[in-house]
This record gives sequence, C-alpha cells and structure tokens, in this order.
Amino acid sequence: MIYDGDCGFCGKWIGRWRGMTGELVEYLPSAEAARFFPEIPPSEFERAVQLIRSDGSRCSGAEAVLEVTAPHSRFVRLMSLAYRRSAITRAFFEASYRLVAEHRAFFSFLTKKL
Repeated sequence: MIYDGDCGFCGKWIGRWRGMTGELVEYLPSAEAARFFPEIPPSEFERAVQLIRSDGSRCSGAEAVLEVTAPHSRFVRLMSLAYRRSAITRAFFEASYRLVAEHRAFFSFLTKKL
C-alpha cells in the first residue's frame, strides 16, 4: 500500500493498519514508491492511498483500505461486502474517504481526541 509519507494523519492510520496486517502488506510512502510505479501520476498518490495487488492490479481510496483491513476485522469484512455488492454503499464510502482526505488536519485532530 502506498501512502502520503508527508502526512501525519496518513502515517498514524498506516501504523494502525500495519498493526493489523503485520508482514502481509508492505507499506511505502509515495515519495519512495513513485519510482517503482511511474505509471501512477503523482496526483493519484496525493488523492488517496494506492494498493498494488500481487497480480499488479491497483485500487485506491476506500476500496484499498477495506481490502487491506477486511481480513483482520469482522466488522470491516461486513463493510467490504456491502461495498462490493452495493453501488450506493460504494459511492458513500468513496465520498466519505474523499471528505476525510480533503480535511486531514481536522480528522487528525478528531482522531487524537477520540
């Protein structure tokens, strides 16, 4: 999974996900990963996390987060199932991801408080 290494909020969440997934997922900051994936525009790295699957396919945003964390949480597995089966749920999750990504400072503050 590739993330914005300059973003403290992103780093905190990557730390949580790393704790869930252990060695099953490799996490790389975008500045480091960009040289391995020149086909991904820098704007995509800035917009959302990018998950490069073992077969070379890619997903991003909410889909990537759900895919990485679902095997480790029953609740997330249910959310992932809803994401895959419902266009409305998928649109809601992606809109929610964009909202958080566009307001990282606020959600970082909220995360600390909660």
